[in-house]
Amino acid sequence: MSPPRWPALAVLVLAATSMSCGVSVANGSEKENRRHQHSRALGNRGTRAGTSTCQTAWDCHLNGVCSPAGRCVCDVAWDDGGNCSTLQLQANEMTACGPGCAYHGSGEAVTSTSWGGNSLRVGNKYYLAVAEMANNCSLGTWLTNSQVAMTVADSPAGPYRRLYTAIHPWFHNPQLMVVPGSSSPPTYLIYGIGNGTKVQPLQNCSHQQPQRQQQNAGVPQLQESTHQHRDHGRGDPPPRLESTALGDSMLAVYTATSIMGPWSRVNITLEQAGGMLNKNPSPVIFPNGTVRLMALSQEAAIGSTVFEASHWQGPYRHLSDYDVAKCTKKVFKWCAEDPFMYQDARSHWHALFHRFQGADHPDGAWTGGHAFSYDGLVWSNMTKAYNMSLWPLDIVAERRERPKLLFASDGHTPLYLFNGVDVPGYGTYTMATRISQSQTK
Repeated sequence: MSPPRWPALAVLVLAATSMSCGVSVANGSEKENRRHQHSRALGNRGTRAGTSTCQTAWDCHLNGVCSPAGRCVCDVAWDDGGNCSTLQLQANEMTACGPGCAYHGSGEAVTSTSWGGNSLRVGNKYYLAVAEMANNCSLGTWLTNSQVAMTVADSPAGPYRRLYTAIHPWFHNPQLMVVPGSSSPPTYLIYGIGNGTKVQPLQNCSHQQPQRQQQNAGVPQLQESTHQHRDHGRGDPPPRLESTALGDSMLAVYTATSIMGPWSRVNITLEQAGGMLNKNPSPVIFPNGTVRLMALSQEAAIGSTVFEASHWQGPYRHLSDYDVAKCTKKVFKWCAEDPFMYQDARSHWHALFHRFQGADHPDGAWTGGHAFSYDGLVWSNMTKAYNMSLWPLDIVAERRERPKLLFASDGHTPLYLFNGVDVPGYGTYTMATRISQSQTK
């Protein structure tokens, strides 16, 4: 079996990503040929799924190397007993606000809700830009009440303490980053969906009285009212995913020269992305300023697509018509959202997803998806990276979405996985899970 062979231009780009990230999209015949090569490679790889034998790094999900003996030697963050397909997640410790809870929400109200974000180390502190529902509301109000809170902690796992509101409603799915090479002062960015303008009037849930229980361990639990936004894997249609006039206008990057703000808005557009509201952009910025960005796009067949810009302010041009985790609306529950794209130390490309889990899916119920690529344009199928279990607490989350990673100082080694989770008895919050840094759990 041989992995897909990429055009010489793509290989040159990978070898010189520190200098440039520009890629010319191949013409129609070249694209079609690459798709056929890609499909054959995936088909051959599938015959050895679940084994540790390999011929190339592709068989190791690009999360390791293939040894001369034909065995996958996995990077420390990925499983060491198979084909490097599964993240080595460590124990979810019980905290004051729930299993693995890094940040539940604002103030002391147990009705508070947060829904994922990512952490960035600045000096000796960790700053988490997190989606938070204003006015102590549940996740069911995300279309009206979502805002971005800036929080701080002494360690990556938290607990994070709220500092201020970085972006007022409406804004969702924030990704915090710093532009490489920027200094004196640095340029901080927050990507996401929304532009800080209210779509509808805010809901006020502050008057609601929480219901609390006690576990044997004495940790407070929370019984939330039924979410208006339920898990798509149970057959519910995704809320307002269809084309909307707001789709193209509600996409912005916020910038600041201090992690403490203030934040200024820069509206951006994605070429040929369609009018979907929740594009969930995930950028990778290179030292020369070039940006590769993965986002949900298109109308008839929703999938993640790759875009590129010479500067974070855009414009972002459509770089590849090969969709990652492509699906149709009819089978949306078998598809994916929330892409988080990154490169490893070997310049290979990876993306984590929230996969809409469902027991009726041919591959079974799981929620964390992973796809990989040599050139960031043509991708593998999405495979299982993690599930809903909160090990070793014998607790299964009802939802585990919005995957984002915190990397080591090398910028490539994953240290923590952040998710938005809904955990029975504890409510909806942002969870941090440590990732193994050795091949022994």
